[in-house]
Amino acid sequence: MLKKVFFLLVILIATSSTLLVFSLGNESLKQEKSVYTSFKVYHPYHFQFDKVINKIVEYSEIEKWSKYIIVPELDKVTNKIIRAHTDNGVEVNINNLDILFDKTYLSQYIKEKLRSNYDNYWIVSMPSFIEGYTVIIEHNGMLSYMPVLSGYEVYGGFVDKKIYSSDEYTQLCAPKDCTFIINGKTIESDQLPIMQYGRVKFPLRSLLEHLGFNVDWNAETESVIFMSEKNSYIYSTNKKNNPTGNILKNGELKAGGLCTIENGRTMVDNLFVQFLCKEFNLSITGDTDKHIITVRKK
Repeated sequence: MLKKVFFLLVILIATSSTLLVFSLGNESLKQEKSVYTSFKVYHPYHFQFDKVINKIVEYSEIEKWSKYIIVPELDKVTNKIIRAHTDNGVEVNINNLDILFDKTYLSQYIKEKLRSNYDNYWIVSMPSFIEGYTVIIEHNGMLSYMPVLSGYEVYGGFVDKKIYSSDEYTQLCAPKDCTFIINGKTIESDQLPIMQYGRVKFPLRSLLEHLGFNVDWNAETESVIFMSEKNSYIYSTNKKNNPTGNILKNGELKAGGLCTIENGRTMVDNLFVQFLCKEFNLSITGDTDKHIITVRKK
């Protein structure tokens, strides 16, 4: 009888110990689970990115770029990200972006790949036709760049989550002329769209004229004037007079985008093109690998 009691006590103690270990193990797993939080995205214009890449300005200038927050929505049971949106309510693609929502894992990943500590990092949008972001990493007095692509392992020459040195990234992002197709017709022009850093600059006159708009230039005000059947639009290329790149539609101020001058031609950024898409029901797609830009009316 005593032997049976002793045997039962041994089993009970062993079972309790197992449960305790299992409980502690679960607690440890809970601590190791990803913690997803919002992250800040910086959205530079071409000239701002150029100045940082080419070391014309201090890295702290990045903080002055326009920015927004991406907020994750989590499943209460699985703790997985089910969707995300910007702080002004615009839904964003979350495919392959878990690392950006998990600050601890992102930090560990950067240190492991660099094999050293880092001083700071900034998450920068990759607009145009590459969906995803670039993490700019400051370490040892220099910058490195890590693309985080939405749904691609390789796209536009970028390898997902590979950390590039400044020289490697600059070479990868060298300006490239694009094949320009508008409404099914390949456009021959002395200035084609230019793809750089995964972004595209469009030749404004060529784009508008091949879409059927009447285009004029006012040298006195340095403004492009283009007209549809019902409306007149004025876009000043003078950055002092129009620092935010606004467009006047029949005298009413509309959000546009900034421009640069390439070979004497006005080149507009993706923000200006977004205005055109909404205003005139256009579709613009791009193949970043083959450097093809296609514009058509919907």
